[in-house]
Amino acid sequence: MKVKVWGVRGSIPTPGEATLRYGGNTPCVQVEIPEDPQSKNRNILIFDGGSGVRPLGNEIMKSHPEDVHLNIHIFFTHVHWDHIQGLPFFVPLFRKNTMIHFYGSDAAKLEETLRLQMYPDMFPVTMDDVISHIEFHTYTDTPAQVGPVRVIRQSVHHGTPGRVAGLRAECDGQAFVYIPDVEPYDYRPDQSPPYDPDNPGEQALIKFLDHADFVIFDTMFVDENYNQFRGWGHSPAEYAVDVAARAGAKRLGLFHYSPNCCDDQVEKLEKDMSKLGKAKNIEVFGSREGMVVDLGKDPK
Repeated sequence: MKVKVWGVRGSIPTPGEATLRYGGNTPCVQVEIPEDPQSKNRNILIFDGGSGVRPLGNEIMKSHPEDVHLNIHIFFTHVHWDHIQGLPFFVPLFRKNTMIHFYGSDAAKLEETLRLQMYPDMFPVTMDDVISHIEFHTYTDTPAQVGPVRVIRQSVHHGTPGRVAGLRAECDGQAFVYIPDVEPYDYRPDQSPPYDPDNPGEQALIKFLDHADFVIFDTMFVDENYNQFRGWGHSPAEYAVDVAARAGAKRLGLFHYSPNCCDDQVEKLEKDMSKLGKAKNIEVFGSREGMVVDLGKDPK
């Protein structure tokens, strides 16, 4: 499998000179599925529909002839605005010969939310105007199957209990885990250790990350400023590195950068966390828009 990053920013898109290197689009990640490139029936797997899904949609339109039937699967971790706001601009919605599957914690609520976002007072085109065929699915304990890829959902600690998911994609012995929004259960940066890894919630999270080849994880804050934002539903980067290392993950991509952070600040975060990762035997780097991570290749 390969993972391509289309949006890395949290909360709100932040275009401009200060975010050119890492990117300013909100969360969207594509899991590139190993399939026959000559097939007339293609599966496309996407996690979240932040503003990064717009350029992804444009790329899908360019790279697939009209006679190719597309099965597009979009898994939403939750329906906070920064994870759905790009969907109205996702051009494959208006493509013939296309089936789009939307997955969420509650299919009816997901449909209601996405329709509201495209209500006439909000957007000039409604969900009823789309050309593609659409189906909504509720997460269950049974993994979803997208071509050869198995997608597993795990509830994580962020806001409304049971409504926010982490996602794990598995194929051919490789695993990618995507957790863009999560907060530790009781994190105290001034204590050592700053959290209890034996807490049942933390144990469940570590198990979900178990020996993943690549993890994308919420790193909106750092230990130094976390106490100012306790309860906002996000993680300090130091916590992300520790959890991923405890799980035996190979690589960690920093993600969901604060909209207040410029490229220089993210670069410093990347350098600091890379150094911390080396001490914990895990490769750590900053996720960038356009970055492709090949899970079949060994970490640096």
